Amino acid sequence: MHAGKLETSLLLHAYPDLVDPITSADDTVIEDRYHMLTTGLAHHTITGVVDRRSLASADKGKAVLESLTNSFAALLGLLSAS
Repeated sequence: MHAGKLETSLLLHAYPDLVDPITSADDTVIEDRYHMLTTGLAHHTITGVVDRRSLASADKGKAVLESLTNSFAALLGLLSAS
C-alpha cells in the first residue's frame, strides 16, 4: 500500500536520505479497504501511510529491486527475440 513496507523499503535501499525516521507509530493498518479507491487516502489516514511502514528495510528494498530487475530482464529478452 501507499508509503508502506514495500515502497519504504525501496526508498531505504535506493535513497535512504529521503526517508524520515521510522517508528511503529507510523503504521496505519486499514482492515477495510473496499472503498479506498473511491474515498481516497485522506478518508483512511492523515499521514498518507497505508501499511506497516515500520517493517521496511534497505535489505528488503534491495531484494525487491533485484527481483523486479531480473523479471524485467527476462521479459525484455522475450520481446527482443520476437
